[in-house]
This record gives sequence, C-alpha cells and structure tokens, in this order.
Amino acid sequence: MDEEAQQPGPNGEPRRFSQRVAATRLPLLVLGLAALAGWSLMLVSVLGGGGDGDTPGDAGPVYGGEAEGLHAHTVSYQHTHSHTHADGTTHTDAHTHQHHYEHSHPVDGSDAGVHSHAVDAPDAGGHGHAVDESDAAGRGHAADESDVAAAGQQAPSPEAAAAAPSLEDRTGEVHVHSDGLVHTHGAGAPETWTVTYTSEGLFVPERIDVPTGDTVTFVNASDDPVWPASNIHPTHEILPDFDPLGVIWPGESWSHTFDKNGYWRYHNHIEANQTGLVVSTGGPDEALEPLLADMQEPVFLPVPAGAGGAALFDDAEQLREFVELYGPAAAVVALKAVELDTGRYCHDAAHEAGRLAYEIFGPVSFAISGHECQAGALHGSTEAMFAARGTSRLAEDVAALCSRADNRFVRHQCYHGVGHGLMAWTTYEIHEALEQCDVIERAYDASSCYSGVFMENVVGGLSGVMGHETEYLRADDPHFPCDVIESKYRADCYYYQTSHMWRVFDGDMSQIAGVCAALEGRARDLCFSSYGRDVGNQTRGDPAGAIELCGHAPAGEDRVECISGSAQDRFWETTGADEAISLCSMLTDPAETESCWWTIIDRAGDVFVDEAGRRGFCDRIPDDRRPTCLSEIVA
Repeated sequence: MDEEAQQPGPNGEPRRFSQRVAATRLPLLVLGLAALAGWSLMLVSVLGGGGDGDTPGDAGPVYGGEAEGLHAHTVSYQHTHSHTHADGTTHTDAHTHQHHYEHSHPVDGSDAGVHSHAVDAPDAGGHGHAVDESDAAGRGHAADESDVAAAGQQAPSPEAAAAAPSLEDRTGEVHVHSDGLVHTHGAGAPETWTVTYTSEGLFVPERIDVPTGDTVTFVNASDDPVWPASNIHPTHEILPDFDPLGVIWPGESWSHTFDKNGYWRYHNHIEANQTGLVVSTGGPDEALEPLLADMQEPVFLPVPAGAGGAALFDDAEQLREFVELYGPAAAVVALKAVELDTGRYCHDAAHEAGRLAYEIFGPVSFAISGHECQAGALHGSTEAMFAARGTSRLAEDVAALCSRADNRFVRHQCYHGVGHGLMAWTTYEIHEALEQCDVIERAYDASSCYSGVFMENVVGGLSGVMGHETEYLRADDPHFPCDVIESKYRADCYYYQTSHMWRVFDGDMSQIAGVCAALEGRARDLCFSSYGRDVGNQTRGDPAGAIELCGHAPAGEDRVECISGSAQDRFWETTGADEAISLCSMLTDPAETESCWWTIIDRAGDVFVDEAGRRGFCDRIPDDRRPTCLSEIVA
C-alpha cells in the first residue's frame, strides 16, 4: 500500500467515501472528513469583517504587512546625564532629541510587507533563517546582498548581513524545513545572549532560542532610540515584565531574564512593525503535577430571563461575570442565541469564554463547556491551558483532557482544539506547532490536531488578537504554506486552505475549485471538502445555492466531497438539522444523494445526545431513509 493510501481521514477512517457508498451500504464512519467539517468556518470573520489596525477588513488583506501608504510621526525624548568630576563637583546635562519617522508599506508582490531577517552568528546557538533566493523573495529572509536584492529590499547593515553558518559548521541539532527555514538547537549555550538592533530597524537575530532562566541583552547599535517590549502593542500584556519602560538610547543596552517557558514575540514600541522572537524552553514546568481529568464540577446558578445578549460580545467584564455565575456552557448557549438573532459570529467570543473558564475553574472547564459556536469555548480553554502549563507534559495533558470525549465528533473537537492551542502557544510558528502535534499517539487524533493548527493559521493568524499574526499566508498564493510544509501534513493543510483562497481569488469559487482540481489524492479530497464547507457558509438558508456552487467542482467524487462538506457545515448543531435535510432532499445525482444522507444521519448521531432527539431526527427524513437512520443511530 502506498503512503497516500495509508493516510487516515481527518477522523482516522479510510478516505474515498463515495467509493465505499457505491460499493456497499456500510454504516457511515463519516466521509473521511466528517468530524473535521464539524467546524463551520465563518467567512464573515476570515474574509471580510471590519478591520482597523492589524485586523484585515475593508482596506484589503493584511498578510504580515500593512495597507499601502506613507506613515509619519515625530517622537521627542529628553534624558539627562550626571557627571562627577575629580574635584567632587557634579553637574547634570539635559538633552532633548526629536526624531521624525517616515515609512511606507507595499501591499502586494513578492516584497509585500516583508523585511530583511538577518541570521544569528554560528556560536549563538539560536535560530537562523536559511537564505535561498525563493525564500528571500517570498518571506524576506536575507543574509547577504544577493538575497536582499531578490527580496526587493535595502541591504542590511554589516552586522545584519553576516552570512548564515553552513549546515556543516553548525553545532547541535539542526532542523531544515521545506520553505528554507533552518534553526539550530546548540549545545553549551551561554547564560547571556545578545540581540542587536541595527540601523535598518532589524533585531538580529530575529529569533533566538535560549534555555529558560538565561538572560538576553538587547543592544542598540543604531542611531535611533529603540524600545523592545512584549506583544501586544501597545499594552505589552502577554509578558508584562519584558519591557524596559522606556527607550534604549544608541550605544546603550537593556537585559531581561526569561524565567518562564514560552514563545515570546516582541516589537519596537516606537515602530511596532519591527519585531523579534525569543523562545525559552527547558524550564521548571517539567515538574508540573499531572493534569487531572476527573474533578468535581462546580454548580452554577440558573440563567435569569434577559441575561446575556449582545453585551457578552462587547463587554469583557460582563462575559467574565456570566461565565463565573452561570458557567461556560450557558455562556456559549447565550452567545449562539445572539448569532442566530443578529448574525454576529459567535466562535471568537466563545474562544474568550473558554479562556476565562480555564482561568476561573482550571482543567474542569473542559468538562463544563458546551459545543455551541463551533466548539469555540473548548478551543479557548485549550489555548489557556498551554499558556498556563506549557508543553513539557503535552502528551499526558492532552490524553487527560480528551479522555472524557464520549464520541468521535467530540474527540475530534478536543484534539482540534489542541491544535489551536499549540499554534497560539508557539505564536504561529507553524512548523513547530505541527511537530508538537506529533507527540499524540493515534494517527487520526494527530490529524485532528493538525487541522486545528491550520485553521488557527487561516483564522486566528489574521486577526491580530493577543498579538497573534501569521507569516504563513501570502496574499497572492493559494497554496502557501501547504506547499512548503512536510509532506505528511500537506493534505490536512488543504482542509482549511480554501478559506484563504477566497481572499486570493476575491471570492471567485470557480478559481478555487480549479486549484483543488489540480491536486491529487487525499489533498484533493480535503480541498473539495474545505470548498464545500465554505460553500455551506456562503449559502446559509439557501441549500439550492450550495448545489449550484458545488457545480464548479468536477462531477463525480469531487462534487460529492463538496456536497457532503456543505451538508456538514449546515449541521454543526441540532438547529441545523432541517436545512441539512432540505439540502439532501434537493439532490438528483445518485452518488451525491447517497453521500449526503449518510453524512447527515451520521452527524445526527453525534449532535443529538439522547435517543429522543435522534428518533425525532429520523422521523423527519424521507420514508425510504428512515429505517437506516433508526438502525444506525437509535437502535
């Protein structure tokens, strides 16, 4: 059996659902993507939605850059120097400096929003970016003038232009990724590390990996003041003590000890588009107590009439109070009610409810959160868990928190949430987030984790929330990063990539279908499933419109994948049952019809938690389908 054939579906089952349906009438084990398509990617959030600052919106997509235009501002600084002379006299000089900054940001092309990233010295033991021409053109990683020229950038200063050490010259463990990125985990690392701010506005090295407990010294080798501080700009709230509380003057330095494991992104507070990353690992969280899966669940008050509403979206304190008094499950029910009433997308607010639940109640939050709003609360709790515990006990923690899943749909959501959390924990270092998923033992659970990483890249990485911004999407490239990651992750990447393609092709679904049709094997299947999910979102309340848009997919298995993906997107929660039934009832092609009914019958068994609900669903479908429905999900 070849490698492709051995790949499990996103929920671990063999792929090629339509072939199985045509050959047999086996019970539906979901169409290879079943549980994955459980998350209904709301393109309102990803593809449009008002944006200011770093959030993509009407101004156009923001992919690691900003909207085009010239920005200028003036900053004044005053500082004093005290001098003590040999005769004991002292005097103080006051100096005022005024700096005028202008900078522009292109919006498209190979150099869109990129900036040169210099590499670390061979003995830094940190993280150097390799420098072939294609990488420089796409991502702005440069180490010498030829690479900078390929990226369309100004050459860096001498200290920024030091050539990357060759692979032969590197010491320690060397990782080379498909997109040309190289990083080294060195041995015998020093206790003090240096990051230099250059006259080109670069932090060199851009990324540095240090043992937890070591000190990093930031040296200003430029002619301008610099203020390195933790994300988020301008509050610095992710790691508040990573902040000198003022500028570092030219020729001066400031040091910070990283005594907590983590991926600590930072920026120049004066020019927030100048960024760097410190990764600290190996700290004392390895001594954490095991995560307890079974613990007493808190008792919550009943929700009074009129509580909740749109204020839960807009007022963080009201959301916190609601979660604390009535519980996270009630919170996501209230958020879902607002979505149904007003159309406001509730997944992101549910993420915040989940983060609050973990902060207030700890690991039991996974047991007391609901699945409404596309399981946003579970995803948020997972992110909070990694922020609190790190990843040194990842395999044990994940096994404990997902052990309560009582069916494969819930199990998938748990591991999918882990992927979200890992992407957030690594601050959108996609290669390392995927590698963390690999500690999960079962292949289909790991695949669910990958799906969370890729969804977070497409959705969360463009939001700017909590300083999260991805470098792994390109405004003019429908494939990146799926075409540069390791081959074992590639097919799963395409399950969320069509939502990015929507931006690339300005909503032209026929072009998206064309990209999917050019793929092969499992990647093609999942791409059309992703396409179907996006179609489902765009045609909510219009099943006939979904059938029309799926017509862009080639007839046969590709269109079957699209129809099934659209059906699942409509049927994430019990409230979607009627529309899913309507979609299946409108189909005329035998293969599409068969696949659609098997898909939603299986989904009904997951979302209806009791026999009465499942029986009620079976009673609403056509007579010729009812016996199968009853035997599969009720008997």
